[in-house]
Amino acid sequence: GLCQPEPEASAALVFAAEGFSARQPLSALGEALILFQQAGEPLSKDQGGPFRILIPGVTDRCANVKQVTRIELVGE
Repeated sequence: GLCQPEPEASAALVFAAEGFSARQPLSALGEALILFQQAGEPLSKDQGGPFRILIPGVTDRCANVKQVTRIELVGE
């Protein structure tokens, strides 16, 4: 099954290549996708690989993080 975040977790820190990071409230990530392939092939760096977060309906580049290296759940 899926793991559940600790009760005190309220946000996700998403870390990416070249020192970029973004903080997203967990409530905004309910429909988020973590992408790692396109047409059965691994995402290239140009496509945002190795992992990319896509939040449907959100067009903010800072929310749809490319080249994700780590995700940490944090409290306030």
